[in-house]
Amino acid sequence: MYPIGTIILLNEGKRKIMILNRGSLCKNEEGQINYFDYSGCICPVGLDPQVPMIYFNEENIAQVIHEGYRESEEQNYLKLYKEWEHSSQNPYPKGKVTGPLK
Repeated sequence: MYPIGTIILLNEGKRKIMILNRGSLCKNEEGQINYFDYSGCICPVGLDPQVPMIYFNEENIAQVIHEGYRESEEQNYLKLYKEWEHSSQNPYPKGKVTGPLK
């Protein structure tokens, strides 16, 4: 997983995205809560109440433009995240990205 602050382009996307969160929860159109590897915002704009948060997964990343800061706690976080992702403690299905961000 990429650290918070990483700037990426999504598959078929034309706008840069900055990763803000990992293991993000989002309610879909049917009201079911899914988890995504990441959520982010359009870069360089940042969070904007007029623009919804962008949810995506590792496989949706086409290019890493700049990798964010990694600290010593990163490896422990990644281990715990992977354990949660594949455990019975995670009641949420993984969300799917339905289209490109233009």
